[in-house]
Amino acid sequence: MPAPEKPEESASSPSLPGDDPVWRAMRRAMPQRLAEGSLSFFRRKGAEERPQPAPGLAAGKVVGDFRLVSMIGQGGMGQIWEAEQLSLHRTVAVKFVRPECVTERQLELFAREARAGGRLSHPGLVTVYGHGESEGLAWIAMEYVGGGWTLKDFLDEVARAPEAPAGYDREVARLVAEIAEAMQTAHEAGVIHRDLKPQNVLITSEDRPKVTDFGLARITDEAAMSETGDIAGTYLYMSPEQVEAKRSGLDHRTDVFSLGVILYELLALRRPFEGDTLQQLAEHILHRDPPDPRTIRSKVPRDLAVIANHALEKERDKRYATMQELAADLRRHLADEPIHATPPTRLERTLKWIKRNPGKSSAAAIVAVTFTVIALLLVMNVRTNRALGRSNLALETKTTESEQRRVAADQSALREKAAADAATKRADEVLRLSAFQRLVDLQAEADRLWPAEPEKLPAYERWLERAHELVAGLDPHGDDPGHRAQLAKLRERAIPLTEEEREARRRAHPRFGELAPLETRVAALRAAQNVRDGKAQPPAFALDASSLPSDALGLNGLARSLVDPTRTEFGREAEGLALARLAIERVEDDEGAARAGDTLAWALFANGLDDEALQESATALEAAPPERRDDYETKAAELRRAVNAARSGATLATAESELAALRAEVSAAEDYHFADEQGTWWHNQLQKLVAEIEAFADPKTGWIAGLSPEHGWGIEQRRDFAATIDERSVSGQEARRLWSAAIASIADPKECPQYGGRWITPQLGLLPIGRDPDSGLWEFAHLQTGAPAVRGADGKLALKEETGLVFVLLPGGTFQMGAQNKDPNGPNYDPQAEPSESPVHEVTLSAFFLSKYELTQGQWLRLTGRNPSYYRPGNYLESWNRAGRAVDLLHPVEQVNWTTCTETCSRLGLILPSEAQWEHGARGGTETPWWTGSDPKELASAGNVADGWARAHGAQADWFCEAWDDGNTVHAAVGSYRANPFGLHDVMGNVWEWCEDKYTSSLRNSRGGCFINKAVFARSATRGNYPPVNAANFLGLRPARIIAGPLTTSRPSVPGDK
Repeated sequence: MPAPEKPEESASSPSLPGDDPVWRAMRRAMPQRLAEGSLSFFRRKGAEERPQPAPGLAAGKVVGDFRLVSMIGQGGMGQIWEAEQLSLHRTVAVKFVRPECVTERQLELFAREARAGGRLSHPGLVTVYGHGESEGLAWIAMEYVGGGWTLKDFLDEVARAPEAPAGYDREVARLVAEIAEAMQTAHEAGVIHRDLKPQNVLITSEDRPKVTDFGLARITDEAAMSETGDIAGTYLYMSPEQVEAKRSGLDHRTDVFSLGVILYELLALRRPFEGDTLQQLAEHILHRDPPDPRTIRSKVPRDLAVIANHALEKERDKRYATMQELAADLRRHLADEPIHATPPTRLERTLKWIKRNPGKSSAAAIVAVTFTVIALLLVMNVRTNRALGRSNLALETKTTESEQRRVAADQSALREKAAADAATKRADEVLRLSAFQRLVDLQAEADRLWPAEPEKLPAYERWLERAHELVAGLDPHGDDPGHRAQLAKLRERAIPLTEEEREARRRAHPRFGELAPLETRVAALRAAQNVRDGKAQPPAFALDASSLPSDALGLNGLARSLVDPTRTEFGREAEGLALARLAIERVEDDEGAARAGDTLAWALFANGLDDEALQESATALEAAPPERRDDYETKAAELRRAVNAARSGATLATAESELAALRAEVSAAEDYHFADEQGTWWHNQLQKLVAEIEAFADPKTGWIAGLSPEHGWGIEQRRDFAATIDERSVSGQEARRLWSAAIASIADPKECPQYGGRWITPQLGLLPIGRDPDSGLWEFAHLQTGAPAVRGADGKLALKEETGLVFVLLPGGTFQMGAQNKDPNGPNYDPQAEPSESPVHEVTLSAFFLSKYELTQGQWLRLTGRNPSYYRPGNYLESWNRAGRAVDLLHPVEQVNWTTCTETCSRLGLILPSEAQWEHGARGGTETPWWTGSDPKELASAGNVADGWARAHGAQADWFCEAWDDGNTVHAAVGSYRANPFGLHDVMGNVWEWCEDKYTSSLRNSRGGCFINKAVFARSATRGNYPPVNAANFLGLRPARIIAGPLTTSRPSVPGDK
């Protein structure tokens, strides 16, 4: 099975430390082999262990402009050579992709490394001179750093030394400050590294760090490239947002966290987060604070411990906002000046505890917060009384008794007012802090209020009442000015920022990276509008025919990606128009003419040529085959709507409004500075409270009425669904009629012998939609995931993007699970069986529901508000399928990890199937390797695997493709291939499907193979496995559901029966 790819190793050669006294002392404490320089960058000790040159590479060979001198080492996908650049007579390090493992993804990572490195110029960053391809080898030429030493090598050795030498911590501070300053330059150039770790920091002979290996970097003004769903980076140094795979939300602060891990490890000589499994490590990164490094190594200076912990804040808004801020604090420490970072107060630690332990007693939590606040306020009162005491001394110096009495009276009034103000403030501040706990309690309770069922209606109403009360606290009510007003009042005391500080904050805003793509989109829409208004002509574009496909389908696919109305990348509309015109010149049939004509119509529209676009759309409709005419009528209507909106100016106005709002949001981001620590602390708490309550109440993504991947449906949507689902699925007149017919049919041994004469009770949330005409099994619509599928006159289901899950009632019984390759006459004989599939054994299952199809992108979008799939509308070429259809929301959802799938299914009262349930369903009563038989060629019409079509239409170089043609390069819309004997589609190929079971403690099972695999991986017994946090573009799911109430031998009652 395909394994997730791992990040490659560093890309160029580092050097040994130089003559600094600290490094010299460290080397004296290290083994002699290090002092002799025998330990290389890749930890190779002897000649027998040195990596062998890849085919075609050898010392003395000239590759392009480079004469190879010696191989430095090798990484995950390439080899690095010291070389002489012949044209410039300089020594360089050249990184080659190994010929035997070139893939499209690796080439993209390679190109990304070159693009990222090419943007950067700083003494602390390895300089990239250029990149290209020579003799079939992709290469990057970069600065040569002689020797063989990385920060990882140094850490390994210092950990074995008896103790760190004098001055060690100051050298660490200096080194990390220089790394931070170098990374600040990268961030300002729009490059986020995403894989900062000691292996990627080289140490020069002058003891200066150089950051290398930008192969996983994200360039903020490029369209994001998802790898194969893998999480970018090395787990031990990942930020929490990386662990959660929040690709769209990653910004430069993920690098701040990773550098914080490096600083902590240098100080404590131990990483801040450890774990026996990836899942455990992820849990620690997400939810546990590292111990104070001084508890591990007592000599760590307090300031450096505070700086490291500040960089390691879980919430990125609490970390250093930029690398420059981190470097500045380290420089302050080196200059013996006060640092800006402060350790968390007792109150902050209490609030953290509350948020991470929402299941603990709310009352106890609020009491803890209250006492902490009161303690702080008592300190304030003591300070006030001390001031009054000093005033008393002045009173004693007064010369007259009357003056003394007057001052005493004034002081008494002052003391009474101070006490009254303190009491009022204490009550107000404790009340505000308690809002944090109420917010956490509501969120925790909402997470428990699944599935959406009628019996939860009273709980939903109570929750909503408390939620609205919490949100009301933002604004004035009674004598309380509200949280927003209190925050605004506090900000009046803030010290204004300089222009430079404001600009730095603007660039540090999490959404700053969205500005450039949106500006490009608005510019493209304006250019089209100018053509539309007669103010300009569309720009011409000259194509390079040598680099283009020769066939109409390939040209049309390229054009479509540049002009499709759902595209996310703008600015290449003129190129798309040129490609579309060339494609239509080369069409050979009506289907091709219709397809290319529709793309040309959208290309003309994207360039502001509306009349020509409408005419071309009509021509495409005329050319469409009869069976596709409805599709092209829909496309034509969509184009007409787009033209009308564009001509009215609404399209451009909407985009300009979005851009203005984003610019305002980014520019409004401010960091408020206060003269006293107390003001800073209260501002941070109030700001966080207001922001979190506003997010909680957001009508689009909040917990009350919104929809988000984090919490699914808001409570209002759950309430509305729960209020009607009983009538719609069980107790309503139509539901009763359908269930009565289904129950009788299922129990009839002649009509449905598979069910053994058993009776089923009505199932809340499911609606019977009849028997499959081929399998004879009953099928049911799942109403929470979408509209019921409609059965046509031929008995087949017609699927639409809005269609919900369809569950098949699979009969119980005993089947032979697994496969064996020993006995041709034995059960489940399969010459290709793997040891993990043996021995074959009997499994007995009760009846259960299994989804007829893989869960679709449309269904996931309705459940979570997000489509995480890589191959989705806007990122798919029509040449990837034989029919030339655009991708739609009927394709299976992918890039969803096991943990998220389990949680999402649980919210619906569903489960991931066990391996036994999955294999029982996939076999459909067969014992052959595939349900189609023993000949893999039978999969051509029944499963989507790597095949001849894929090889000819975009398959990556490392795909091992079958000879036959199944018509798809990547996944197809669900139900595109023949169903198995149980009526289940796509159990062979398309996408791997998660199962509930563990493969090992750190891996979860998956079944069915996928579009990048050969047929052998789509066998019924094949077992795949991945870490539960892995989200790949070939991993999806097929939900199952347990029957509520067992099948019985006696007839159950149906609601409404007399």
